[in-house]
Amino acid sequence: MEIDKCTYESLVEKCQDNGWVMKGGYPWQDDPFLEEYPYEFSECSDLEELRSAFAHGNWAIRQGFLYDDLAFVQQVDGGDEWWTLKRAARNGDAADWIDFESWSFEPSANYRLGTQGDTFTNSIRAMQMASPDQCKRLTYSLPKGSPRWDFSKTTEIDFDHIPRTCRSFSTQMGDYTLKVYERPSSDGFVAELFDRDSKRILVSSDGASSALDAAKSLQETARLCIDNDVHDPGRLRDLQPLESRALQARLASKAIPAPEREKHQGAQAI
Repeated sequence: MEIDKCTYESLVEKCQDNGWVMKGGYPWQDDPFLEEYPYEFSECSDLEELRSAFAHGNWAIRQGFLYDDLAFVQQVDGGDEWWTLKRAARNGDAADWIDFESWSFEPSANYRLGTQGDTFTNSIRAMQMASPDQCKRLTYSLPKGSPRWDFSKTTEIDFDHIPRTCRSFSTQMGDYTLKVYERPSSDGFVAELFDRDSKRILVSSDGASSALDAAKSLQETARLCIDNDVHDPGRLRDLQPLESRALQARLASKAIPAPEREKHQGAQAI
């Protein structure tokens, strides 16, 4: 899918900060007769389209793909060295983009090589979830062993009756559903932990500075709930801060001795 003119021009301007893809860059300095490749960018509608593009390989230098708020520009002709950028604004200039990594994707994107798809998926999800500052500081990774996160966008109406695009991430851990999402008239991200069967909200917290921070906290809380079996289907823990939920799990595991805990769990099951 073609990108809009404003996005295209801002990316081309940003590419002038990179010695490999800038006009008259390193490859052309080494070989003045090298063909002048155009800047060509296309937008991927979903993660599978992006994965297929990376797995295809053999892309020319200055070719790039956009997905959500990320951009990937090929730095080596026919190679697999993608200059990775995070969108921070929409002003139509180079400042719209934060460059933070160079990634080689073909091994993880190519399922035929035997690599699990979750590795590729969560690499991209972590970049999406992270704030521009987290990307810049290279602190954008999800914890090792994280479940596979899904992503979607919805159009919501804010308090001024203006349509807003809101982003949402979700996953499953044990008997729990984890969801991190934006609200149209609120700052930050909302984090919610559901009982998968009853759909009850057990934990709800808002105002997270990034989806990544919210996702990490939710995963820790869900893991504590699973490990300590403190879930009570009859109790709604709506609007509890994540920190309080985690503390409750720790206290519950310490307060009940192991033999008694088994009796306690058996009584709950009855």
